[in-house]
Amino acid sequence: MPTQNEYHVPRSYLKGQNLLVVLAEDGGYPQKVQDNKLRPIVDSVNPEANLKCANGKKIVAIDFASYGDTIGICGSFEEGKCSSSVKSLVENQCLGKVECSIPLSQVNQNTNCGSDVTKTLSIQAKCGH
Repeated sequence: MPTQNEYHVPRSYLKGQNLLVVLAEDGGYPQKVQDNKLRPIVDSVNPEANLKCANGKKIVAIDFASYGDTIGICGSFEEGKCSSSVKSLVENQCLGKVECSIPLSQVNQNTNCGSDVTKTLSIQAKCGH
């Protein structure tokens, strides 16, 4: 059974000349990934982050949640030079739930980032029983 069947790629990544590399576990078929199946997860009318656990699990921990110029990848996120923690907001809205949404309008967007810096909402959550 695969550990992940959906990949969420930020819209900003899809706009550039970026290379998407999909690493599959033993028995996976990365050659079957098709570009036409990629879709941004941010709705331009009402941007929000959507978290959902599989197999009836619930969100048991928020390991990282930040808005701004976060650096790193899942498992090793760090706040950038102009990021602000939104961990308590995400914990309040998501802990103990199978799925939740964090509207960007509820995130404190007062960072010291300039308008030329691309800001993202980065969240790392754990699912469990």
